[in-house]
Parts: sequence; structure tokens; C-alpha cells
Amino acid sequence: MATFCYFDVLKIHDEHAMKVYRELVLNTVDQYGGRYIMVGGPFQVMEGELNPSFPVLIEFPNQEMANNWYFSPEYEDLKQMRIKSTDTNAVFFQGL
Repeated sequence: MATFCYFDVLKIHDEHAMKVYRELVLNTVDQYGGRYIMVGGPFQVMEGELNPSFPVLIEFPNQEMANNWYFSPEYEDLKQMRIKSTDTNAVFFQGL
């Protein structure tokens, strides 16, 4: 069952660190079988109060691979860089 990792980058505090993050993160996602579905881009809120700032959606084949990526040694330093450099919400959803 596919797992979708949704990140909403609310604010960037360190543009340089995020530039480095963007240059390196794709290799870690690829390594764990993930693929980017959406990175920012236009969106339209159709119902409710949700108002993303900069939405990012990554698909992994299953929850185990998503977790393996998120907690991997390859992603750990990058994850800490992102956490320190941004205000971000993150949610993992299992698909059908």
C-alpha cells in the first residue's frame, strides 16, 4: 500500500541550508524507492481551512519504505538541517 509523505514548508529561516538540502535530498528519496509527486506549485483550496504555504508530496511504495527513508542514516543529517532551517508540518498518509 503506497504511503504519501506530505510536508508543508511554512517558513524558511536559512536559505543557504535549504539550497544544500534541495541539492542532496533527492538521492536519499530515490535510494528508498520514493518519488516526488508535487513540489510547491499552484494549488486551489476547495473546502475548509487548510491553506498550504509550500506543499511537498513524496510517494513511497509502502509505509515501511517511507519510515526507512525518514529514519535512515542517509537522511538524518539532511532532516536535521531542514528542521533547523524551516518551520514545517509533516504527515505520512497510507493510500489504498
